[in-house]
This record gives sequence, C-alpha cells and structure tokens, in this order.
Amino acid sequence: MLDLSWSTIFEDWGGWALLKMATKLKVLNLSYCRSLTRTPDFSVFESLEILNLERSSDLNEIHPSLGDVKTLVSLNVKHCIRLKELPAGVGRMEELKELILYGSAIKEIPISRGCLTKLEILDATLCEKLAQLPEFMDSLVSLTKLNLDFCPIASIPSSIGHLPSLEQLSLHGCWLLREIPDSIGQSKSLTELDLKWTAIPEFPERIGNLHKRGSWTYVNSNNKIA
Repeated sequence: MLDLSWSTIFEDWGGWALLKMATKLKVLNLSYCRSLTRTPDFSVFESLEILNLERSSDLNEIHPSLGDVKTLVSLNVKHCIRLKELPAGVGRMEELKELILYGSAIKEIPISRGCLTKLEILDATLCEKLAQLPEFMDSLVSLTKLNLDFCPIASIPSSIGHLPSLEQLSLHGCWLLREIPDSIGQSKSLTELDLKWTAIPEFPERIGNLHKRGSWTYVNSNNKIA
C-alpha cells in the first residue's frame, strides 16, 4: 500500500518516476491531493486493486491507462468536483466491484456491453451532471446496490429491472424522473426502492409484486399505483 493522501503532489511530481518500479502495488491512496490535476500513467501497476482519489478537488483527468489495469477492484472519485469523465476502459474492467462517483462532475457512466460483470456497488449520489444511464445495464449481473440520489435523470432504462442481484435502488431526489419502467416489478432480488422526492405521479401496476415479496417502497404522498 502507498498512502499519499493529503500531500501536495502534482502531475509533474518527480516521485512518479520512482513509483514505476512498484509493479506489485495493490493500494494507491491519492485522496485529498488538492494540487493534483492529472493522474500518472498506471500501465506499470500490474497488480493495482484499489485506487482512491476522493476529494482531489482539482483533478480533471484520469490517465486512460487505468482502463488497462485488469486487477482493479475499487475506484473512488468521490467529490472530485472537476472530473467530468472516466477513461472508456473503466467500462470494460473485469474485476471491478466498487465504483464510487459520489459528488463528482461525471457526465456519463462508461458501461460496455457484456462487461463489468463483477460490479457490486455503483454510487452516483449527487452527480449533478449525470443526466442519463446507459441503455444496456443488464450486463451488471452482480450489482447489488445502485444509488442515484439527486441526479438529474429523467428516465430509467428497462434493463435495470432485469438485474438478477439488485437489492437496493435509490432514486431519492431525482426531481426530473416522472416514471419508472414496468420491469422493476419483475425484479427478483430488490428489497429496497427509494423514490422519495421524484416527479412520478403514479406507479406501474407490477410494482405491487415487490410488496408481495416483502419489499418496501418510499413514496411521496401524491404517488399512487396505476
């Protein structure tokens, strides 16, 4: 593990050259590195499993080589308020289990068809630039928790209702959301569905199936079953 959190390192820091020898490094903590605007090349980190960039507030670019790190399990860019995009390769990762985008400026979640099959947690709370989700979410077969609270999302792809492992879906405060797909009622594992403070006027009839399995739903007082 290498912990450089709260340091004043920047993109041209001389120490990056020395780090190229750390090919077996598994954990790299760059959280609260507020002078860092770009990450280094990650191609030498053949064993990297955890990358923490939380609250590196000036960070605006992650080197595209991160997408080629086959061992990454966790990526945290929470409150990276200038980071607008992730490397496309992140959407093709084979081992990634946790993707924390909370409070970042991310505009799009890169999900490639048939990939991210081991992703378990996707937290995009307060991603105020995230206006839509990829249509093909069904490759996320291991996803158990999806949090999209306070995102300006107007629609939810029907593929979400077909995720076999999804247990928690939170859309709290998605003020532009006026409907949810009928497929949500077919979800086999969903036990928590939070729709508080959305613009949904009524729910599809099949959503009643969630209650039959003991699931529960937060609703506004004006919401009703269709």
